[in-house]
Amino acid sequence: MKINKTIGFALLTTLGTVCFFIVWRFKLTPWLGAVGIVAALYGLHRYLMALESSQNLRAIYGALPKLDRIHAGLRFLGTESELIDWRRADDPREEGPIRIVQLCRTKKGQWFEYRFDLRYGHVRADSINLLDEERARTWLSYDLKAYERIFSRPEVA
Repeated sequence: MKINKTIGFALLTTLGTVCFFIVWRFKLTPWLGAVGIVAALYGLHRYLMALESSQNLRAIYGALPKLDRIHAGLRFLGTESELIDWRRADDPREEGPIRIVQLCRTKKGQWFEYRFDLRYGHVRADSINLLDEERARTWLSYDLKAYERIFSRPEVA
């Protein structure tokens, strides 16, 4: 049985809280109550972080379908485009919004980068950069499986 991280941290929070209340109700040793409080606070903190992470992932994968923008005389509809790959464009250790860059392709074959900031699970400050096929190949060069899925197997040098 595989337990998802969010559920695991919620269980840790519950266990810590129950431990604290048992110690408090039955006047057991105080160190056991302290362990319960620490476990509950740690579990709550990790649970909230896991919820935020899953919310951000839903927002990242849900950003492209909401796209409807005119750029360089072309209308880009997210529902008519395919998300090929995405990556973070910021340093995760720094404060501020999460910056995401997505490699996308329209049904007509036009490659583009969709850049946006993600704050509290909502897309802010987005932009589009047109790409040619060579830059799209360079983008995917680090991931052999994705490259082969899109462009077929590369020739060995």
